This record gives sequence, structure tokens and C-alpha cells, in this order.
Amino acid sequence: MSYDKNKLRIGYKGRFVIHDHVAQSHHWDLRLEFPVLSLKDSLTNYYKKRVWDSTTEPEPEFLDKPGTVLRSWAIPKHKLPTSKHLLATETEDHSIDYIDFKGVIPEGYGAGTVSIYDKGSFEVVDLDYDRKYVIKFNGSKINFIPSSNIDGSFFILLFMKFKKKFLIKFQGELGNVLVELALVLPVLILLLAGIVQFGFILNAKVAVNSASYEAVRIATLAENPEEAALAAVLNYASASLPGWSFDERLKARLNIPDKNPGTLISVEVIYSIPIFFSNIFPFSAIGSNNSLSFMEVKGFSAMQIEEKE
Repeated sequence: MSYDKNKLRIGYKGRFVIHDHVAQSHHWDLRLEFPVLSLKDSLTNYYKKRVWDSTTEPEPEFLDKPGTVLRSWAIPKHKLPTSKHLLATETEDHSIDYIDFKGVIPEGYGAGTVSIYDKGSFEVVDLDYDRKYVIKFNGSKINFIPSSNIDGSFFILLFMKFKKKFLIKFQGELGNVLVELALVLPVLILLLAGIVQFGFILNAKVAVNSASYEAVRIATLAENPEEAALAAVLNYASASLPGWSFDERLKARLNIPDKNPGTLISVEVIYSIPIFFSNIFPFSAIGSNNSLSFMEVKGFSAMQIEEKE
């Protein structure tokens, strides 16, 4: 929906209404007056969902001109009253005249009884356009709790991808803590994911280095260095990281020119480690398996064949 960014800023003031809607499911409707660039564009869904010959709801001014509409969220009533955050679902924008509406909606969309629980004014005290709105309400009741004054701040976080909205109430010191947590938590999750991924990579690097050294050491003493080196890689890798086996993810490259004493031989161990967070971290992926990407971790060791006694 295209709201008027030039007007919808910190300090913007508008009207709100909270409807008590007894329909197929009993719920509340929170409606905020938002400025729009085109009434026609904003109210198309509202207009199409109703049969205007039978409904008692106010018919909108369906013109292609700027104005204000009621941006609306449905909130399950059985979860109220509460001081916890609430999951709200955004519905279509409503005509601004709906702010005074109460009555019975006949059969069809939204059929049921609508009454006004509270109405008043609000002010936007902070926002990140269409991602976050911190709103100060001024009405006669607070956050759907009867016999209180509405004089609290509400945090509305908008997740457009899922078309779900979180309506969160913050008050006092607890509110400040929750706001800070909401801002910091994504960074903490990202940091934790990075630590976990780095731990996997570091563990694999230590393992392949040790496996290559152990393989080349045993190969210099064995009668059959190729067979001894491969067995040593597999044994060490399996003990270090359970589940390793010689397949497309674990490889060993041997360089054994001959078996004569003094010959320099080398062993390189390569392991393709899954990158669980490849969409987040800029690792260089070498392949994929379903939804996982991989990166190669290598260990290399070289040593001379010793003379057999």
C-alpha cells in the first residue's frame, strides 16, 4: 500500500478507533488514520469485498486523490487483556468514515456486530517507514484493558514478507529493555551463527592438519606407504569427526614417487565442510547438496621415507 511518506513522519497526528467485532471469531480491530496518495488505490479491496446494496457500512469516497484511510489490524480478543506482545493480522484499509461506524453487518464479508470500544487521537513518536511505528495513544481506555486511560506507547513492527504484524505494548523500564532487545537480538543471533560456523571450520582444519601429518608419518615407516597413509587418514578423521568417510566430501592426495629411503613423500587431506549459513556469510562455496553449500578445508604434510632396519 502506498502511504504518504511526506506526511507520515515523526510528529504525525491522526485519529484511531478500536472496534469490538463479534463476527465468526470474536476479535478487536485496531484502526489508525494514515495519509495516502490515492484513496482509490488504497480502498479498492475494501470496496470490492462489500455488497453496497445490503451492507450498513459507510461507502468510501472512491476517488483518485490524496486523503486519509484507516489502516487496520485484527487482534484475537481471547488473548486480551494482556501486557505481552500480540500477533495481529493486517486487513484491508477502511474508509475514514468507518471511525464512527457501529452496527450490524449483514451476511457476507465481516458479518456480525460492531461496536466502538475506544477512539481518540494518536501521535507517531518514532518510525522506520513500514517497518516500525512507535505510537502514542490518547483515548479513554488503555490497550484493551477496561476502566483505564489510554496513555501508553505501542510498538508496531511490520513484517511485509509474511503480511503479519506484531502489535507490541511497551511501558516504563520494561519497555525500554524490550525495545533494545528487539534491536539487538538480530545482531546477537547473527554473531552466534558466525561463532558456530567458525567452530566447525576450525575443528575441521585442526583435524585435516593432524590427519595429514599422522598419515605421512606412518607412510614413511610402512612397507606399503600408500595403503598405510590412506588407512591412517581414515582412522584419524573418523576418530576426530565422527561420520567422516572417503566419499565426495573427504579426499586424500598422496605423492609417493618411490619407496626408497630418503624419498620425500607428501599427503594432502581435503574435507568439504557444510556451510550452514551460506546465505549470510561470504564463504567461497565449492558445491552444493540440496540446500547446503560447502567449502574445502585442506591439511598438508611432507616427510622423507626412513631406512628400514
